Amino acid sequence: TMIASLFVAAQRTSISSSHQHTIRNNMATYHKQRIFDLLNNNGIKYKALQHDETPTSEDSARARGEDLSTGGKALVLKFRDVAQKEDDHTTGFAIFVLSASRKLHTKAIKKEFKIKNVRFATREELAEFTDGLVPGSVPPFGRPIINLDL
Repeated sequence: TMIASLFVAAQRTSISSSHQHTIRNNMATYHKQRIFDLLNNNGIKYKALQHDETPTSEDSARARGEDLSTGGKALVLKFRDVAQKEDDHTTGFAIFVLSASRKLHTKAIKKEFKIKNVRFATREELAEFTDGLVPGSVPPFGRPIINLDL
């Protein structure tokens, strides 16, 4: 039996507008429910842990009570500016998941994808392409949870 650990961080509370807070909580609930549905529908056992916001991978590992290397981090990167084929309607953004104990090596990504530039999604781009998620809250799931390639 595959066991997946799902760790859901509470959304930020230090924002200026209660309306923005409601939107963030609704987005977090939306994604969380889709992940639960995906795991449950596929018979995958998991442990859900509710904790305060964890801005770093180290903070997340502490909240889980686990070694840093057991976790992962999901990063949304822009890795190409134009479609590669005429019928390619992708955004140029993708989710890259790596061990929480590792650092992102953009040179390796550039070499693998034969590209010149790679960058993190801006806060605005992240919200647009992930249905409202904020930095630090991206789950390690692409489609069908988030409409981006992994």
